[in-house]
Amino acid sequence: TPLSWQDLVLSEKTFKEIERILAWYKFENLIMYDWKLAKHLKKGYKALFYGPSGTGKTLTATLLGKVLN
Repeated sequence: TPLSWQDLVLSEKTFKEIERILAWYKFENLIMYDWKLAKHLKKGYKALFYGPSGTGKTLTATLLGKVLN
C-alpha cells in the first residue's frame, strides 16, 4: 500500500495495542529465550481485529505487514 501510519485514524487506546504487537516482534527473542519464557508461551503473536467496515482493520494489518516484512 502507498499509505502510511499517518493515514490511519485510530483511538489512542487502539494505537497502543498496535504498539504492543510491534514491541512483541521487536523483543520476541528477549522475552522467549533470554527471559526463558519459551516453555510457557507459544511462539508468535496472535491478534484479532474486529469492527465494522471502514474502521481500519485491513489497513492496520497491511501496515503491520509492511513494517514487519
